[in-house]
Amino acid sequence: MMRFPIVLAIGLGLALDPASARAGFENAVYAINIGDYAAALKNLRPLADQGDARAQHKLGVLYGEGRGVAQDHVAAVEWHRKAAEQGFAQAQNDLADLFMGGKGVTQDNVEAAKWYRRAAEQGDAAAQTNLGYLLYLGQGVAQDYGEAGAWWRKAAEQGYANGQQYLAFFYKTGQGVAQDLAKAAKWFRKAAASDHVIAQYELALLVFEGHGAPPDHVEAYMWAEIAARGHPRAAEIRAAFAERMTAEQIAEAEKRARAWKPDPPAGSKQ
Repeated sequence: MMRFPIVLAIGLGLALDPASARAGFENAVYAINIGDYAAALKNLRPLADQGDARAQHKLGVLYGEGRGVAQDHVAAVEWHRKAAEQGFAQAQNDLADLFMGGKGVTQDNVEAAKWYRRAAEQGDAAAQTNLGYLLYLGQGVAQDYGEAGAWWRKAAEQGYANGQQYLAFFYKTGQGVAQDLAKAAKWFRKAAASDHVIAQYELALLVFEGHGAPPDHVEAYMWAEIAARGHPRAAEIRAAFAERMTAEQIAEAEKRARAWKPDPPAGSKQ
């Protein structure tokens, strides 16, 4: 668990009381979870004004999403920046997202890469994935497949599905790493288990033909069936698979798909 420094209250010269700050923040999180944004704001604002980075980040999220307040990306940038400058990794990642999207600030890939890197170096899996993506594209940073793959691996090893899917893509195509379909299938499978529809689609293709894994038409159809809930082309490959399967195999695959449940999602540090 990350520990956060006690920050002196802005303009007051008073230290935040850790116990009351923790209670206020926990009350705010509970209020957000039940949709009581007025109560959340009541708890967050005093903490944020006194320099609590967690509260500043949460305020940034509420302003960015327009929950309990009118959506205001400029205010979101302001609060995320305050928390980011204190080293709060999630705020650094979210601030980078705003620079990437040009929301509340002028679009700037260089600034985005800077803040993604700061969060990534603290172990934030979302930021590691996003920084890897910029390195892959060469946006805001020099293009570097090797470094992109290294950041995706860090995120993947934390169980972050987007990082797993990107790393699998590298192994499938041989970009940034030696091509290895078995490793591609391994990482697609991990992301697929977290309900990543692109990974489910890609895994279905690999498994059906036995690329990187023994061919298994029932499992492949199952993944195509699951992916069809969110992937626009999954129904197409499912139909193609069905042409080469028996009715019994299809029935078994559909049964498995109905019974399947995703693994709990992994994300950034809290």
